[in-house]
Amino acid sequence: MPKISLRQVLAFAGLHLVALFMAWLLAIWSLPGFDSDRTPSMLGRGAEVLLSVLAMPGLAVFMIGDDGSAHSEVLQWTVFPLNSLVWGVGLACVRAWWKQRKRE
Repeated sequence: MPKISLRQVLAFAGLHLVALFMAWLLAIWSLPGFDSDRTPSMLGRGAEVLLSVLAMPGLAVFMIGDDGSAHSEVLQWTVFPLNSLVWGVGLACVRAWWKQRKRE
């Protein structure tokens, strides 16, 4: 198994967190007004799909643990950075595997 460094994991996790928040902001920005009958733009629909992909598996964990209590907000702000950390580990492993495969 190729080695991954903590620096790579944190870099990928940071990139994921930035991409997640950018997709979230873009999805909110592209929403039509409440009184409007317009559908979201193609960019907005793409941002919603990207947001759905980037938010998993953290969103699934949050939805299971969300009971409407005050602890839900703490859970939310804990799950999303941990979600990015999971993505960071996964992306760093894929990068290390790819580099090892390329060397062979």
